[in-house]
Parts: sequence; structure tokens; C-alpha cells
Amino acid sequence: MYPTPQQEQQMLLHCAHARYVWNLAVEQHSHWYQGRKAAPGFAGQCRQLTEARRDNEWLGSGNADVQQQALKDFAKAKNARFTSGFGEPSWRKKYRHEGFRVIGTDRVPELTDDGSAKLNAKTGKQVMGRSVVVHKLNRRWAQVKVPGCGWVRFRLTRPELPKAKTFRVTLRGGQWHVAFAVIPVPLEAPDTGEVIGIDRGREHHGRPVGRAEAELPAAHREGTRAGP
Repeated sequence: MYPTPQQEQQMLLHCAHARYVWNLAVEQHSHWYQGRKAAPGFAGQCRQLTEARRDNEWLGSGNADVQQQALKDFAKAKNARFTSGFGEPSWRKKYRHEGFRVIGTDRVPELTDDGSAKLNAKTGKQVMGRSVVVHKLNRRWAQVKVPGCGWVRFRLTRPELPKAKTFRVTLRGGQWHVAFAVIPVPLEAPDTGEVIGIDRGREHHGRPVGRAEAELPAAHREGTRAGP
């Protein structure tokens, strides 16, 4: 990404707010122990964030969606602590963990798997989802709308524009990067109707072999082959 100096200052402020909210969530959950009431989840922390934004002028000057997405990232990391391999969510540090996530601001109609309109079960109205606002400038450049910053240019690495609901902005090595959360198109597996099996050879491999077989790799000496 190539933000202007004013945009870069605002993006650094987004990073500071997201890091501050994340560390508050880490602190809350670090005080929990066996027998004590559980720390609030995502919904409870969002209610606390609303109160904190009223009381804290610095926090209230930031974007609420950016701060809520930081809490959502924390909730996902907390739920995946046993399967992600990273364990409990840890503290984020300045100059090392600089980034924030943005949810799309454009409203688009959602569709079901068969392509029909997705309707609300109670009201029967069309369900509207969020989408990232991004425009293509030319073959190599595009721009994305960042809250509080306006349009920020970035270099395209793929020919088509990303269709995503959220994107993440990070600062690494003095350079800004943007990554869009895009659902990949599923690839159909080849269906030839054939079945392939692997014959691992005899039950006992202590049979004598000839000179030609002795010079083959071990897998061939054991009789490995593809067959029905």
C-alpha cells in the first residue's frame, strides 16, 4: 500500500487502537482462575468497548469497527488456542504487531448456494451482507476504502479485483500491506471412474532376488506397483 502522510498517521492510530483493545482483552482473561466467574466473551466485550469509548476520549476518537474487529480476532484466537498451535493469545507490542482488520462498508445482497436470494426467516426480506469497497485504477493499481483514511492505493498482484467481506492492513519493515479475506473457488476433482490401489508386495520380503532386481530401488524390489 502507498498511503499519503496523513493517511499513514491515521492508519498508525488504527493500529494503536486495535493493539490497545486486544491487550485489554488479554488482561481480562489472564485474571481468570478456577472457580472464578468466566471473563466476558465477544458480545460482552463489545458492550464494555461502547462504555470505554464514552469515557476515553482517545479511544472514542478511533473507528468503532476497527476496534470491534480486534475483539473478534481475539475471540477467534481464544477459541482456537487448542488447535492453532499458538496456545493462549498473548500481548501485542508496538513496532512488532502493527496492523488492524477492516470489515467492508458496502452493502450487497447475499445469495444461497443455488444462486437464489437469501431471505430472512422471520421478516422474509433480502439479507444484505457487507463487501469491501475497492476500485481498479489500471492494470497494476487499485484503491481500497479504509475508514478514516479515504482511498488508499495498492499494487495489484492478481488480474481480478478481490471480492471480500474483510481485509487486513499490516505494517512490516516500514511498508504497508493489505490482504483480502477471499473464499477460494472450489476445484473439482478429476472423475475418470478408475480406482487406483497400491500393492505393497508380499507379506514377507525375505525372498531371494536376482541380480537385476537387486540393482533396483528398494520400493521396486518390494514389488510396489499401481494397479486396480
